[in-house]
Parts: sequence; C-alpha cells; structure tokens
Amino acid sequence: MKKVILSVIIALGLLLTKNVSAQYRTGIGFYVGNWMGITVKQYMNTNADQSIEGLLITDNKLWRVTGIYAWNRSVRLPGMQVSGLNWHYGVGIHVGYEDERTGSAEQKRVEYGIDAQIGLELLWGEMPFSIGIDINPFYSIETGN
Repeated sequence: MKKVILSVIIALGLLLTKNVSAQYRTGIGFYVGNWMGITVKQYMNTNADQSIEGLLITDNKLWRVTGIYAWNRSVRLPGMQVSGLNWHYGVGIHVGYEDERTGSAEQKRVEYGIDAQIGLELLWGEMPFSIGIDINPFYSIETGN
C-alpha cells in the first residue's frame, strides 16, 4: 500500500509542477513523514531566491495550516556549483485544530505558533519533478480543554 501511495505522489508531482525549465515557478507537492499533507510553493521573482510556501498537514488527529517565507540558495562546493541542488531557510506561522474523542470524553484544542525551516531540494534537469528534505522546528501555544 505504501508503494502505491508513493507512486501516486510521484505521478501527481510530475503532473502538477508548472513552468519548469531549469527552475520552476510554482509547485504543488506532498508532505510525507510523521505528518501527511499537501504543499504549494511559489517563487517570488525570476531569480527564484525567495519563495512562499503553504502547507496543509495532518497526523489524523490534528490539522495544521502553515505559511513559510523562505530564502533559496544554490549549493556551491569549492570550485563548482551542483546543478539543480538548492538549499533554503525560512520562517513562518501556523494554526491548527484538533477534535479528539476518546470514549465519552471529547477534547478540542486550537494551537498557533511560529515555525522555522531549513532544507535541501534537488530538481532533475528539464523534468517537472523535484524532491526535498526539510527540518521544520516549531513552537506552539495551545488553547482548549
């Protein structure tokens, strides 16, 4: 089942990324890990050095919407530039909602907070496909019962 889900994610990523030549302008992707969800990334200028990213993610109990403003840089090794490999860092905010029922007890809570992001992204040549890995530390304040 996991292989089927991964295949669908890759296929949709190939179909949904727009305006790709050496760099894309808008991309829609999937967030996979402890949380699952969708992400939309928009580069702010033709240099592709700044972007905004929106995420809608869930862990099946909590739903969270996150917005990240990021700065993007090419990976440069001494004496060379690695084609298609970029790193990024950014800051943002999030809001989440959880409605959990356990037996007869019901727990509702809202959370909001700040986020940071640092990661790598690899774009394959002319194909409209990229893969990335991020570290997303965050701080949340929770309200509710």
